[in-house]
Amino acid sequence: MSHPVEVEIVIPFCEGDLHVWVRGTFFPRVPAYTPAGEYAPVDPPEPAMIEDMTVVCYDPRTEHEIDITTLIPEGSWDYVMDRAVEAIERGDF
Repeated sequence: MSHPVEVEIVIPFCEGDLHVWVRGTFFPRVPAYTPAGEYAPVDPPEPAMIEDMTVVCYDPRTEHEIDITTLIPEGSWDYVMDRAVEAIERGDF
């Protein structure tokens, strides 16, 4: 049930905000219980996530996209993915 996604999010950067696009393969959340309340075969439940994630921003001076994936600090990946998953689940893509 995975599918490719591209979603725009805003992340804090220096003293402002940076608008970036997160691209990757989205895997929706798999709950441990069915909608009817019956136990499902997934234990523990699987959270929603994005695999093969790349992060790009737009440079208005050159009118090109810049891949900033390698510039995201190691400890910030979960933050970026969580913001992207929240935007996808809200339908902001």
